[in-house]
Amino acid sequence: LVVIARKERLRGLFSGLVPTILRDAPYSALYFLIYLRMRDGLSQIFRFDSSEAKDGAVKARSMMINFSAGFIGGGVATFLTQPQDVVKTRMQLARHGVGKRDK
Repeated sequence: LVVIARKERLRGLFSGLVPTILRDAPYSALYFLIYLRMRDGLSQIFRFDSSEAKDGAVKARSMMINFSAGFIGGGVATFLTQPQDVVKTRMQLARHGVGKRDK
């Protein structure tokens, strides 16, 4: 960070910020939306009420519902934002040129 700050100043520290935000904001929004909808949907399918989560079996079911909802939400959000990630990565690598290495 110190080398970048000295050579490229503030601009170097924040290069690639806009493409990163354009990828991360939609990913986060999609992830939380899908996670919450899936969690509620799975809870209804399995007739789960979180206020009942006191014994081990019910806590395990709660954990599996949350894990499954997170897995599905993360997978779908990743799939849908993959094109933005490719654009971001190419924009960040473009300034270095093909075949060049950082020192």
